[in-house]
Amino acid sequence: MIDDFNTCLKDIKYVDDTTLFEIVTIGQPSKLQQAAVEAVNWASKNNMKLNASKTKELLIYFGKTNLVLPPITLEGQTIDRVESAILLGVHLSKTLTWGTHIDIVIAKAGKRLHYLRELKRSGLGTKELLKVYQSLVRSVTEYACQVWSTMLTTDQITSLESIQKRAMRIIVPNMSYNEALGHFTLPTLENRRKCLCFDLFNSMKTNHHQINFLLPTRTQSQHNTRSGAHYTLPKVKTSRFRNLFVN
Repeated sequence: MIDDFNTCLKDIKYVDDTTLFEIVTIGQPSKLQQAAVEAVNWASKNNMKLNASKTKELLIYFGKTNLVLPPITLEGQTIDRVESAILLGVHLSKTLTWGTHIDIVIAKAGKRLHYLRELKRSGLGTKELLKVYQSLVRSVTEYACQVWSTMLTTDQITSLESIQKRAMRIIVPNMSYNEALGHFTLPTLENRRKCLCFDLFNSMKTNHHQINFLLPTRTQSQHNTRSGAHYTLPKVKTSRFRNLFVN
């Protein structure tokens, strides 16, 4: 039923989760309130009611001048404008930094290491412990990593890697971290994230990929190269843009 949901703005829908977004040029009015009214009307037409208390507004702005936008309301109730918001399990900050998200990921993965300790005490074998780690712990550290991994600080990279180091100390306590990686033929978490980013980038090259439009313009090379094609990279003025995995 949500397939017929449309407003004056672009939206991202996943099951019953919907996000409206817009790019507002300074001096131009926002259409977000109009979209909110259209969303309320759509919900009413389909015998539903939007929950304003669970709806959040995240404003991302890096300009030097003050940006004043009116608050958004749903049926008279003002929507909270927040410092960060959760979108499909990823904690987005208005500064587009990833401290909050990484802290939550590390805390969640760290708690799951308890399962390894208990299973180790119960006599579970090394190979089985490794599978448990890969399924229940490592997967947490890599969820949606293509979004944020290229913008981490050195400290955040180290903190994430410490999760795998702690897991290896539980599984093979007599080995150093590098010895454990070699024994199990495991890459570091940092290298795995790089591979996952490359995998997504390569899959995005196909024209039918859902986010192919995010890639720069593709131009055919006049020279015989392995790739056979190049991308016209946009001019980059900020480190935030430069660090995106598509660049």
